[in-house]
Amino acid sequence: MSGSPQLARVQWPNQNTLRRYPLAVSAAARDVTGRFTIPTSTFVDASICTTFSAKLHFAGFYLSQLTVSSDSFRVVISHLEESLPVGYVVGSLNISVENQTHTLRGVNTLSGTLGYLVTGDLKQLVALPPGVYNFTHTEAMFDPGVIHCSVESIQSLAVEISGSTSTELSGKIVVRAASGTQFRTVVEDDYNVIIWDAIGNPGLVSNCECEASDQQPILTIGGLPPDETGAVNIFGSRCLEV
Repeated sequence: MSGSPQLARVQWPNQNTLRRYPLAVSAAARDVTGRFTIPTSTFVDASICTTFSAKLHFAGFYLSQLTVSSDSFRVVISHLEESLPVGYVVGSLNISVENQTHTLRGVNTLSGTLGYLVTGDLKQLVALPPGVYNFTHTEAMFDPGVIHCSVESIQSLAVEISGSTSTELSGKIVVRAASGTQFRTVVEDDYNVIIWDAIGNPGLVSNCECEASDQQPILTIGGLPPDETGAVNIFGSRCLEV
């Protein structure tokens, strides 16, 4: 219909500049001193990956600390049930680019997991004096919708051979120890650990017969010692063929 107004399409990160998300609706985002509040436009999206084995309740994640320096920021993510942080995000205070995605790296209970935190407008953080701002769970809880649960498993595996990476292997994969090596499986700190041992192989390296003899082994030939592999290289000349 001609003359009808055009509907404005606002992208998801831009919508979130006007609300607390990815923090919970009930979060006021005030630090423990009550003097600083995280602007709604600073963080506009997030994804935090947890695992079934961690058994952490989705509503327990919160932004526990924000550190601002002259050119970067650092976010620490904690959980009510944990004594140590479970993740952190580090990024630059680049005000020329909005809606930047920064990698979230899990530590301690969530070690090895990944997520992300998206920053929107950083101008207000840049204007702050460098400092550390701490938050409680009540003030800076993450919206449970940004928490995702995953299964701890390997989806695919690739190996590097002579500098080239093989195609990704999936399905049932068998790792077999070659001659002179062996695998052992143990449990350490509730983790299944595979240990790869070098055990030697009589079929590969024969014992030196002179080890149990009083005779002295030959260490040099004409004063020439061997190289690091024990070999003495002899090269022919115009009048001598080896």
